[in-house]
Formats: sequence, C-alpha cells, structure tokens
Amino acid sequence: MKKSLLKRWWFWLLLIGAALVVFAAFIFSMLKISEAQDTEAALDKCREDVTSRAKYPGGVSFPEDIDIQSSDSITDSPRRYYAFGHVDFPNGFGTPVREFYSCTIVVDLGDIQDSTVHVAKDPLR
Repeated sequence: MKKSLLKRWWFWLLLIGAALVVFAAFIFSMLKISEAQDTEAALDKCREDVTSRAKYPGGVSFPEDIDIQSSDSITDSPRRYYAFGHVDFPNGFGTPVREFYSCTIVVDLGDIQDSTVHVAKDPLR
C-alpha cells in the first residue's frame, strides 16, 4: 500500500524549497524596483541642480545621456550616486556654451537626502 502524497517527506521538502525560491525572487524584484526608483530620483535631482546653475534655464540642454554610477549594493540604503557629463548653457545671444558637470546625490527610498553639483568650463577646474 502506497503512502499518500501528503505523507511523503520529499513532497514537503520540495514544497518548502519552491516557497523559498518564490519568496527570494519577490524580495530581489522589490530591491531592484527600489534601486531603479532611487536612480531615477538621483537623475532628476542632478538635472534640476545643473539647470538651476544656468543664467537662462529655459535653453539648457544635455547633449548626451547622464552617466550615473553607484558603488553601493542593491541592499544599501541610503545609496550614493555619482553623475557627470556635459551640458549646453545658452549665453546672452542664445549660443550654447558647453560645460562639464558632476553631481553627488544621496537617495534613501526615493527621497533625496543630500546633493552637491559642480559645473565648470574645464573638468579639471
């Protein structure tokens, strides 16, 4: 006579293992979503801070994507982001003047905790 499926040890082991895999996948996806939200918040804050440095903010353009990086782990909170690139500020005649910028942004669960920005004509200044 065979044992019922519910009385077999391997069935329960398999069921618990599958539940753990689903739980781990859920936690990982939530951490990835949180990281994406923090990155987007950092990008927006960097654009806003760089644009606020312009004499004529209506004409500011970013000729390339903002290069943003973080050395923090997916589980770290808050996260520190570093962003840099080039920006075109219009002068009084409307001619774009290319400058270099760098931003440091600290984000905790989508909220900006701290930010600094540096804008210069020459990245070595």
